[in-house]
Amino acid sequence: MRGIIESLSEFYIIVLGIVVIGILFATLLNYYKILENPENIVLTDNVAENLAGKAMSCWEKHRAGLDRESDICYQITIRSDHVITEQEFTGFLNCEKLPNNICDWHECDCSSPFFEDQDKVDWFVLHENATVVITYDGNHGKIRVAEVE
Repeated sequence: MRGIIESLSEFYIIVLGIVVIGILFATLLNYYKILENPENIVLTDNVAENLAGKAMSCWEKHRAGLDRESDICYQITIRSDHVITEQEFTGFLNCEKLPNNICDWHECDCSSPFFEDQDKVDWFVLHENATVVITYDGNHGKIRVAEVE
């Protein structure tokens, strides 16, 4: 009888260990997407139009600003013969879905009747050849287009 009780406690320790390992794997798989690197895309033609398309895609993925989790949507290498301005980029946005009424600290005609805050894009691209990330900021419900490196 004593041997059975001792072996049961060892059995419970083994089962508990397996459960703990299972919980650790489940947690790791849940946060695995954070560890993934976004694919790197190279744009050389129609840079502003393609950046706007990727920003719209990121915006739609995050339910038009309703998600509270931030995300890196795209990492893009741009090769252009001129600096892409926020005004040029905004010209290709669907303004009803993703308004951006302040371009490079100037007014631009891109507003929507569906949003109280009309400036939904933060723009930080200063060079014609750069690596740019398009991210969704869940705290502010905005798209950020910014250079890295």
